[in-house]
Amino acid sequence: MITGAWGITADDVRQAFDAASAEGMVDFEEIKIDKDGTIEIEGRNDQGRELEITTRLGESGVTHVERD
Repeated sequence: MITGAWGITADDVRQAFDAASAEGMVDFEEIKIDKDGTIEIEGRNDQGRELEITTRLGESGVTHVERD
């Protein structure tokens, strides 16, 4: 198992991207991971609209979605 910052694994990152995909994100632009386990992913949906998805490390769902 490969771990990175704050013990995050490749599977944790995949899980966060899967959650963002489930909310309609198809183009991923940026990922931020705080030491408290908050993961924010910025990107766009298939219509080019901006999305910001927030989830938490170890959780499979999304805690917040911001659509611009």
